[in-house]
Order: sequence, then structure tokens, then C-alpha cells
Amino acid sequence: MENPYKKHLDILYDRLLVYRQISLRINDVLRSDVEKYNKEKASLSLSSSLLIVDWSDKKGLPEFQQTLLKK
Repeated sequence: MENPYKKHLDILYDRLLVYRQISLRINDVLRSDVEKYNKEKASLSLSSSLLIVDWSDKKGLPEFQQTLLKK
């Protein structure tokens, strides 16, 4: 007798394994960040940068971007 849900259960099991691996990796990264920033003289920079690009010079753009701007 064959289980009609075997394919679905296999997919579910594979996804659960992937989610477990992802969650373990995220946990490791967060723990290392906590250790890094709990030391004395640790600094955390929450700054960001804004890049402004001049799109008026279309000759310097790659070909696919030039075709997008023509539309």
C-alpha cells in the first residue's frame, strides 16, 4: 500500500530542514553580533549613505539601461 501523501510529506520535511538551518544560522549571526557589541570600546554605526546618480548622461549607461530609458 502506497501513501498518497508521501510526496507532500517529503516536501514538507525538506522545507522544515531548510527553515531549521536558516534559523540556526540567524541565531549564530545574532549571537556573534551580541558578543561583538558587548565588548568595551565597541561602536555601532547606524548611519546610511544616499547615492544620487545623474541619469542625464545616457551614453555612459549600459545598453540595457539605455533601452529602458527610451521607453
